[in-house]
Amino acid sequence: MQWIKHKINNLLEQYGTNEPTELADYLGIAIIYEYLGNNNGLYINQNGCKFIVVNKNLDYYDQRVIIAHELGHAVLHSNLNMAYLENNTYYSRDKFEYQANYFVANLLLPDGFEKDVDFEGMSINQISGLVGMPIELVNIKLYF
Repeated sequence: MQWIKHKINNLLEQYGTNEPTELADYLGIAIIYEYLGNNNGLYINQNGCKFIVVNKNLDYYDQRVIIAHELGHAVLHSNLNMAYLENNTYYSRDKFEYQANYFVANLLLPDGFEKDVDFEGMSINQISGLVGMPIELVNIKLYF
């Protein structure tokens, strides 16, 4: 998975941000907010036009994670259309979904993030709440 970290580091170096909406803008990927029912988001590449569609019913933190996840598909799997379904687990066995989740975990929690806040003695639940990410993604960052 070093190749994914390498892509993230290139993005961070080139654009100076790990904010998913800013990166999407820099990369020419439109973000559309729509009611999606049970879908949280999806990535669409149609004839070279790239879109991330995110469920407008989600709160800010969930939208941020979904946008980062779909951005992972755009960066890692740019020629595929990927749907991120509410019923999917962050521990998806599907290779592309796992790679996108790994992308999210390492984009939103870059290497060295733990130096910014003293996480010592905190539970994974506390860290998850503090950084505004699902426990499953924090686990990916910390243990994979």
